[in-house]
Amino acid sequence: MAIKRGIYPEDPSPQRLYIEIISLIQNVHIRNGVGILPNGNPLFVITTSPVNLYDFANYYRKQGCKNALYLNGFVSRFYLPEVGIQQMDGKFRVMIAEVE
Repeated sequence: MAIKRGIYPEDPSPQRLYIEIISLIQNVHIRNGVGILPNGNPLFVITTSPVNLYDFANYYRKQGCKNALYLNGFVSRFYLPEVGIQQMDGKFRVMIAEVE
């Protein structure tokens, strides 16, 4: 569960857990990531409005993904003209593409 990531063996205090939970809920940003569906297919997600990290992670869980990689959507762009998304601004450092 995402909330348990805030508990560290060297600092098991309730205060630390509270801070981590608040951070997961209050920090809202555009986010994107990739997870692996139960059938082995990748699931790429980019939000169109700011969400907190807890809700973003929970979406992957509801889709059946056991693991997902957060790709830092705050600086990410998405290009999928088939659905009307063509974010051409920004500087690219990494690009993930599907090619045939």
